[in-house]
Amino acid sequence: MSKLLKHYEELKRQNSSIIYLFRVGIFYNILNDDAKILNEKIGLKITDLGPHIFKCGFPISQIDKYVELFKRNDLKYQIVDNIPSQNTNDYLNNIEIKKIVKRILEIDFKGVVCLKCVTVFICTVMMMCFCCMNVSADDLSEISAKSAIVIDGETGDVLFEKNAYERRPMASTTKIMSVLLVLESGEDLDKQFVVDSEAIKVEGSSMGLQDGDKVTLRDLCCGMLLPSGNDAANAAAVRVAGSIGKFVQLMNKKAEQLELNDTHFVTPSGLDDDTDEHYSTAADMAKLAAEAMKNEDFRAICHLEKVELCYGNPPYDRWLINSNKLLKSCEGIVGVKTGFTDKARRCLVSACDRKNKELICVTLNAPDDWNDHSKLYDYCFDFVSKQKLPLDKSSFDVAVVGGVSDSVKCKVGHASAVLLNGRAYKVKTKIYLPRFVYAPVKSGDKIGLALFYYNDVEIARTDITAVEDAMLAEPEKPDIFHYYLDKLKKLFA
Repeated sequence: MSKLLKHYEELKRQNSSIIYLFRVGIFYNILNDDAKILNEKIGLKITDLGPHIFKCGFPISQIDKYVELFKRNDLKYQIVDNIPSQNTNDYLNNIEIKKIVKRILEIDFKGVVCLKCVTVFICTVMMMCFCCMNVSADDLSEISAKSAIVIDGETGDVLFEKNAYERRPMASTTKIMSVLLVLESGEDLDKQFVVDSEAIKVEGSSMGLQDGDKVTLRDLCCGMLLPSGNDAANAAAVRVAGSIGKFVQLMNKKAEQLELNDTHFVTPSGLDDDTDEHYSTAADMAKLAAEAMKNEDFRAICHLEKVELCYGNPPYDRWLINSNKLLKSCEGIVGVKTGFTDKARRCLVSACDRKNKELICVTLNAPDDWNDHSKLYDYCFDFVSKQKLPLDKSSFDVAVVGGVSDSVKCKVGHASAVLLNGRAYKVKTKIYLPRFVYAPVKSGDKIGLALFYYNDVEIARTDITAVEDAMLAEPEKPDIFHYYLDKLKKLFA
């Protein structure tokens, strides 16, 4: 902290009107006078770190929220990146650590077997303190992947990224696109056909196809997503498009439609050793996975730990095992696809459902990909919560025809959605109400609908209901005098 304070003081001497946001690991830290200002203006909680040392902050993932708050309060700010994480001495000098150590030393250790036991106890407590204070930043700094990203599968919000926009080979995660195209092809997924004998002659992982085997496209989708069969990818490509080359054209066309601007396919399987033109980015693969998970058949298949299929010549029952170990080892995993080639190294795309929210994680060239994904999900889900959605207007008057009153009051029901913390303010609302309703109307009757959108994606909806009755007007009693007067007028007209 001493280095950070020194840097802060130097910057404040240069320009005292700017609030400095120091990026340390995965957080922005704000110090001393700047912290007091943000506490007063936008309510950020201040932590007292010692005599004349104050700090507040927020995760880097919430920067958009706070930038908006700074603008509303006419606060000038500057982000200061590349601040080194605190070292061991900084933590030992921390006032909270000092307090803990002092309390430990005040303990009456009468009856303890030996001084060595006391020493071990103290060291253990101090190590726990150190780890607790540094766990988030250090854990994420140990992510092995060359490229990584975590996104909200529904809204596309980025919760974490590391070189996420660098082009890299993506190995068999390519098959996400291949399976999606097969499922969207309009072909009968359950009709048996004989595989192309040349297409299945391919190296690498396989679902065990041989000349003359009878399969279905659904079998081949399972073969691609579970054991990562290169033979399945090629066989499906020929069946759907007539040739591997034509299928690859469809893959690149679909990539263009999905705005995967840094993605190019050369093979349906992901084999890439002979070319540098087969590539994507972590960001593009996350976007592709989010699209694929909207397909019910894709979602159902990639979630299977194993499946029993009947294919061959003649067809016979056999089991395919999913190579995605995260399905068993990580809470909430619902897919998606593994990958490996000598060039791409270990690649992994996964989807995880916790807190009624689905996040998607992609790692490319990740020696420790299983642990990478587990760490990233444990971290990122801490920044996701159920939030009440804001409304510009919550009540409306709707005209009533044939009622005692001319209008009826209506109210928008409460709505909530699971979002990245602090992002509810970005939600937009569309109100659908009729120009009028016919009496009678009872309190609680549904009158209209409110839809809530985030990044142009519908995330919630709620009814608009009447909050009062609108009684039917009684018919007017006939006026005998005027009735006969009108009759006479018509008679002599």
